[in-house]
Amino acid sequence: MKETINLHDYAKGKDLNPDYSFMVTKEQVDLAEAMVRSRRFAGLNLSDYCSVLDKEVEKQFAAMIFSLPELDYHQLVFHGTDILSLDGRRIFS
Repeated sequence: MKETINLHDYAKGKDLNPDYSFMVTKEQVDLAEAMVRSRRFAGLNLSDYCSVLDKEVEKQFAAMIFSLPELDYHQLVFHGTDILSLDGRRIFS
């Protein structure tokens, strides 16, 4: 995703109930739904999304830019390969 999208506009009419897995948890979806319902994040824009998942070399990476234009605020958010999940299980093999 190179274009900039507004979180609220993107979520309108979308089914935010995906198949849950180690990559998408119910808690993450609940948080996203709360953000979409919130007036606080009405101006939140997302851009420059990038995602890489390679199970063969046990690598994962994702990043995007969160922006609040009315505050002239931009933040790069990302995550990378974790060997263990929060509950101590190996994410890969």
